[in-house]
Amino acid sequence: MYELAQLSGQEYVDEYAATMKDRIAKRARATVDQAKAGVDQARDQAAQVTSELSARFAREPAAAEPSQKDAAESTGQPQGSDESPTNWATKRADVLSTP
Repeated sequence: MYELAQLSGQEYVDEYAATMKDRIAKRARATVDQAKAGVDQARDQAAQVTSELSARFAREPAAAEPSQKDAAESTGQPQGSDESPTNWATKRADVLSTP
């Protein structure tokens, strides 16, 4: 075996291939188990954050939606007007284009 190692230029290792296969398989299983544990941990953290955000937004519904006053200000529409922003903008353009 020594002469074969010299001819091939590779180091001779006195181990059976089955032993190496088992060792590689054990490392692979350990890596997969570690990855599964990481996925489970990430899933648990995501569920916790989701439940915290759901509870937070359930307590503060007004903060999630703009008030009618804010909506009117953002469109430039007078508050209390029943006109849609499209109708209001069209009338505004008509007024501005009249000499």
